Amino acid sequence: MGKIISLSEDIVNKIAAGEVIERPASVVKELVENAIDAGATAIDVDIKKAGKELIRVKDNGCGMSSEDALLCVQRHTTSKIRQAGDLFNIRTLGFRGEALASIAAVSHFVLTTKEKGEVAGTRVTVSGGVLQRNEEVGSPEGTTIDVHELFFNTPARRKFMKSDGTEAAQILDIVTRYALFYSTVSFRVVNDGKIILSTEKTDDVKQTIAKVYGAAIAKELLPVNKDTEAIRVQGLVSKPTITRSDKDHQTFFVNGRLVKSPLIEHALHEAYHAVLFIHRHPFALLRIDVDPSMIDVNVHPTKKEIKFEKSDVVYRFVYHAVRDVLEKENLIPAVEMQAMQEQMQLTKGFDRRFETSTQAVLSSNVPMMQRSAVLVERSHIPALRLLGQVHNTFFIAETAEGLLIIDQHIVQERVLYEQFMHDYMKKAVKPQMMLEPVIVELSAADALFVSEQIDELAELGFFVEAFGGNSVRVRSVPSIFGRLQPSDVLPDVLGQLREGKTTAVLNKAESVITRMACRASIKAGDVCTIPQMYTLLGQLEHCTLPFHCPHGRPVFINVTREELERMFLRG
Repeated sequence: MGKIISLSEDIVNKIAAGEVIERPASVVKELVENAIDAGATAIDVDIKKAGKELIRVKDNGCGMSSEDALLCVQRHTTSKIRQAGDLFNIRTLGFRGEALASIAAVSHFVLTTKEKGEVAGTRVTVSGGVLQRNEEVGSPEGTTIDVHELFFNTPARRKFMKSDGTEAAQILDIVTRYALFYSTVSFRVVNDGKIILSTEKTDDVKQTIAKVYGAAIAKELLPVNKDTEAIRVQGLVSKPTITRSDKDHQTFFVNGRLVKSPLIEHALHEAYHAVLFIHRHPFALLRIDVDPSMIDVNVHPTKKEIKFEKSDVVYRFVYHAVRDVLEKENLIPAVEMQAMQEQMQLTKGFDRRFETSTQAVLSSNVPMMQRSAVLVERSHIPALRLLGQVHNTFFIAETAEGLLIIDQHIVQERVLYEQFMHDYMKKAVKPQMMLEPVIVELSAADALFVSEQIDELAELGFFVEAFGGNSVRVRSVPSIFGRLQPSDVLPDVLGQLREGKTTAVLNKAESVITRMACRASIKAGDVCTIPQMYTLLGQLEHCTLPFHCPHGRPVFINVTREELERMFLRG
């Protein structure tokens, strides 16, 4: 007897269902996408026992005819394609082929639908993939699908479902992401009789974001809009002050379809390079539109993953779309004093309003010898008048909008980092030759490591040679970090190179540069004169991203005039 057999239709249906329907949230995703494709402006999701007992999705979309209602629960039926080429030109969400049939194969399934203008609707009942009834019923316009006892006939699959809390959270997450993107559709999710999500349709997506995540996040979002004939990126990203320890607040849609994309995720991460704390992630809601023929949505049964034909083009486009916004925006955070006293949380946006009158107001109070140093109407840093230094650590400055507190160490750290990175990328690092070579004693391990890193050290501006035993002779250091002594900085540089030995050369170099910028910058406790402060801020103005150090700490904190007046009971 042969070892290969033909599977029964029942088993084939269950296998197909298992590929598409992983958990209750998978059902909700399929049904919500179909409702959106049907033109719905209101979608209600009602679940019981986290969808294990019941999933009901109701929409006010176009509905179906009795003929389509009967066909849609059969395998290999779809309204989305007519020929093979359509598989690579998908322009809708609801193309699933097996979706409704797969759901019906592993549940007690009831579809009730009515087209606009029709007198009666249709109800189709399927249990375990077997048609039970097809009848005419009274029904409102639109479609309602009830999925009872999911996986009732595949107990192994049911056994591997998580707790009610986990499964309900997955459903809520899916609907929330669609609610954010399709803000012109109202969504409601009810779990065991309790409303857990309710959004109203609006043309302003920030209203929906405020409803879901809170007004504090919504007000700190920056619009992204970059397009060409081939690709377009739209959406919102957060200022560097709004971050999370995970990526759960990042949502990506490609041609209207919710996807997971490591490529887009990495492009976003790199766009925030050197402005975020390590292991912190921004909020993002991005839509990428490309020619459907340039992507393959069929690399995963549930279509949650896609493949780009020109992934490098998409990567660069997303990166620059976000990076350009971060470089152009004024990212000075403002704080309410109460919040600053409690947690130093940077949650309030900075209001950019610097009119021509600002120059007159500020300049009139600045000594003549310093007027030329006042920063007026620059693209990044607002017009200001420096008042002095606090605890030899912070600069205090007056602006038209209130008061700026400036961390002196972070100012120079950002300046040195960008200057050296620019020189390194242009292969124009200028070494500063020592008047006398400096002998530095190292550990045996470091001395050996130096011999392997001579070329990389030279590219960074360090001319180093063996001197016998575990000692090396340093003839130069990078001119930009000339104030550092080789004996102080070389062990740090070697440590950074060693930590990054398995990474790309550029990453290793940047790690070294970041460390040296920190070491070479003025420290808390260093005294600065007013002219020195203006010089530092003038240098900062020429930085691409002047609002944060390479580690993500803010350079400025803004205390608004209104907040100051409130503190003194003037408001």
